Amino acid sequence: MKLLLLWLVVGNFITGCTGSQSITDKIDTAAFKHVGGTFFTEPEIATMKEVHLDNGVLLGEVVIVEGAVSDISDNFTFLVLSDSTARMLIKLTEIDDAEPILTKYRPQILKVLGTVETGNKGRPIIVAKSLNIIHNIEEDHL
Repeated sequence: MKLLLLWLVVGNFITGCTGSQSITDKIDTAAFKHVGGTFFTEPEIATMKEVHLDNGVLLGEVVIVEGAVSDISDNFTFLVLSDSTARMLIKLTEIDDAEPILTKYRPQILKVLGTVETGNKGRPIIVAKSLNIIHNIEEDHL
């Protein structure tokens, strides 16, 4: 009984005062950053063309997209990914460590875990939860 109470207190302490993100979401976000996959959820792997041509089924859903980094904003609030099918605006405001990741590693190819939302003029955007570097500039010099 004491052990259960201790776990409840520790769990409440960990998840309290950190927003609405559950502990499983936090674990999935951290796992995606390091290994490129999730433990508790099964996000849909989609091409950017699939997200653009979607008829609303993906809206609000968690997806994984992969592509080459085309552009990064000066304030690290968004980036543009592109693949052979389309380009996609990725909003980075939900990621605390986006700037250090993008400046230190200078990724060329990224995998992004994020939620599909509606942007300007009804176009889809992805609000990133986590970034996973597939290939960066430093690897070219090895």
